[in-house]
Amino acid sequence: MRGRPICLVFTLLGVVLVSVVGPAVGAAHAQEASVPTLTSANASAGGGEDISGTGCAARASVQIQFDGAVLVTTRSTATGRYRAHLIIPVSAVPGSHRITVVCAGANGQVTGATTVNIALPRTGSNTTPLTLAAILLVVVGGLMSAVRRRLII
Repeated sequence: MRGRPICLVFTLLGVVLVSVVGPAVGAAHAQEASVPTLTSANASAGGGEDISGTGCAARASVQIQFDGAVLVTTRSTATGRYRAHLIIPVSAVPGSHRITVVCAGANGQVTGATTVNIALPRTGSNTTPLTLAAILLVVVGGLMSAVRRRLII
């Protein structure tokens, strides 16, 4: 009879610990969304990238941020998946930039992040076809001139 109150105290203590600590442990794990997937790890300023991922609550608002600024807001599907098209700002300087996804999860706000490397924009034009055409015309003209001189002489 003496051991029963001690067992009851330990049982109640266990129930309290599970009810208080259990959700906190689950919430800490649920706070991380999957790492967002980009079309490419390299992009150019003014270019577009598709981004997708999982880990959001069903039909939750999803914010996609570029270096902390919200560029796109969309909604997750019934399974917590999201997909959006992100236009990289023209003002983005070359280098590494952080893309962060923020949405509501099962136990609060969740975030996932990845990086994208912005390359220098390509300027100028591709003159290779025009250069090859010019060389070909010079060669054909030279051959025609040589053939004509042989016919005259």
